[in-house]
Amino acid sequence: MPPEVKRVLAIHVARIGDTLLTTAALRHLSHVYLGAQIDFMGHAKRIEVLEGLPYIHKLASISKKSAKLKGWCAKFMGRKPYDLAFVWGHDAELVAYARRVSKRVVISRQLNEAANLMADQVVEFPNDTNLLSEAEDKPLVQWILDVVEQGTQTKAENLYADYVVTAAESAEAKALLAQYTDNAQPQYIGLVVESHPAGAHRDWPIENFVALAQQLASEGADRVFVLIGGSLSDAKVAALHHVLGDRLINLSGKLSLRQSAAVINALDLYVAVDTGPSHIAAAVGTPSVVMFHCMRAGEYLLAPRYPERLTIVNHPTARVACTFETPMHAVSVERVLAAARAQLAGGKP
Repeated sequence: MPPEVKRVLAIHVARIGDTLLTTAALRHLSHVYLGAQIDFMGHAKRIEVLEGLPYIHKLASISKKSAKLKGWCAKFMGRKPYDLAFVWGHDAELVAYARRVSKRVVISRQLNEAANLMADQVVEFPNDTNLLSEAEDKPLVQWILDVVEQGTQTKAENLYADYVVTAAESAEAKALLAQYTDNAQPQYIGLVVESHPAGAHRDWPIENFVALAQQLASEGADRVFVLIGGSLSDAKVAALHHVLGDRLINLSGKLSLRQSAAVINALDLYVAVDTGPSHIAAAVGTPSVVMFHCMRAGEYLLAPRYPERLTIVNHPTARVACTFETPMHAVSVERVLAAARAQLAGGKP
């Protein structure tokens, strides 16, 4: 390891999925700078998804607002604690903070040209990947990795995302599920039926989830369905309860982020729309079926650790003809059902 790179800072304030995808870049940094201390700063409600990763020394929260107040002592005293910093996103305040605390700064291209001038190296990065053509695009994990690969002039060996479920979290999740099943050994099928509000165009109709769950339930008397994710409307929960009865465990809106991840890790099958928990399922290797809107196919979004345990079901509409208003009902129940059957037949490793 070059003696000048002993401490590295990475900053990425993002949603769950993008934060998890950054693990590929952080893991690569740990290989490039063996023994270096790698610290990560991100969104206060998202950084917990990186807890327990062996190559991260310290996690801390940062925001555009708080960044304005940080790092001034380092600047004025001329003792910058970091040898190298990487910054993703489009917040000039984060770049300015990195400049104050690091001797060298590498960033993804900013919308603010003044922020680009603060960096030692600027790596091309799209402002909005939804506006790219398929010919211009590549997996989001690779866009993120580009910043580190070009900043270090190296190439990563792999692209998968990392997540660590602790032994205590795993035991707690299994005990929680057992409370609803009298300690039997059912097949647990997890459902995430909604994305976040800004991603509502990704949501599959609830009637399709109902039809899928009803058919899967009829094919296995030992199958129990677990609702995960944010709080759902009473109508959606009722629709699923109507066909599943006491074989439905409703944990939506009741778990922390890490508790949800531990439950996902305990599932035999995960079926969901494109949202944060789907990135966790891909990272921990739970057999999964995930549906994607035509604005961006799943191959560009998820970075599974075990690709064979993930079936991506893309919207049939071509990207060039797609808009945010294109409805998800074009993804048929039959396609998702076939994918779910195949993943269940493969069995949980």
